[in-house]
Amino acid sequence: MKEKKESLLGIEKLNTSMNNGMAGASNSPEIEIHQNGSAFQVILITGLDHQFMFNRVIRLLHEDGVEILNASFSVLEDTAFHSIHCKVGDYAPSLDSARISEKLRKCVQDNAQRRLLTLDF
Repeated sequence: MKEKKESLLGIEKLNTSMNNGMAGASNSPEIEIHQNGSAFQVILITGLDHQFMFNRVIRLLHEDGVEILNASFSVLEDTAFHSIHCKVGDYAPSLDSARISEKLRKCVQDNAQRRLLTLDF
């Protein structure tokens, strides 16, 4: 029940930021990771020109032994919302979710910085 409430609150925050123009105004990808025990949800918000980020996030999760339970996306105007539900696999119980979260955030930030450098030229 608590997990469902947190998920709905996350969607509400996304809707609120979209209504305020914050999500659509930013072309940089954003990532949120919500953990509940061995299960966690990754929310990736990108512009349509950053669709490749979804594939990179999925690949990084697989490389770390994370089991993908469900992945979905929706597009509103020029913004894509990706939601990935996953859990630490039975074969990797010692997996550090904080390390995975940091790795995903770094991947998104690095790609956003690379894009900014490319746009400067």
